[in-house]
Amino acid sequence: MKLNQADILPLYQQLAEDLRRKIREGIYAEGSQLPTESVLSAEYDVSRITVRNAIKLLMEDKLVSSK
Repeated sequence: MKLNQADILPLYQQLAEDLRRKIREGIYAEGSQLPTESVLSAEYDVSRITVRNAIKLLMEDKLVSSK
């Protein structure tokens, strides 16, 4: 998915929403590891800071945890 720079939502929120969708759809199985920041950054063409902010939202929603 390509994130929309012109969207009213910040990129990190768009990314978090797409990752939420992938988690709900089982693309990322419960307990599995998400791709690395570098991989997500390249896949979505965003900075690692954007990826970190998206992951932080998912952690707040208890969809992912850090180990």
